[in-house]
Amino acid sequence: MAVQAPGEPSSPPVRTLTRNDGADQASATEENHLIILGIILIIVGLLVESLKILFTIGIILLIVGVVLALLGRSGRAIGGRSHWY
Repeated sequence: MAVQAPGEPSSPPVRTLTRNDGADQASATEENHLIILGIILIIVGLLVESLKILFTIGIILLIVGVVLALLGRSGRAIGGRSHWY
């Protein structure tokens, strides 16, 4: 630690960045919700003939949920973001 001369301005304290595990857990939960909602919509779309659009929306949500889950579990910042919500 360096000795500071009187009258010399002090340097600002150094901040360490820590990873917030709660945010990681929250994003994983949201990704799981997308996957579950996608599966439910696929099943409803298959069961109800007049609601085929739900099948298509379910597949889209399922794919988006899986992609976000894989990106979230990679442990690296992707696209300049460390968390995908």
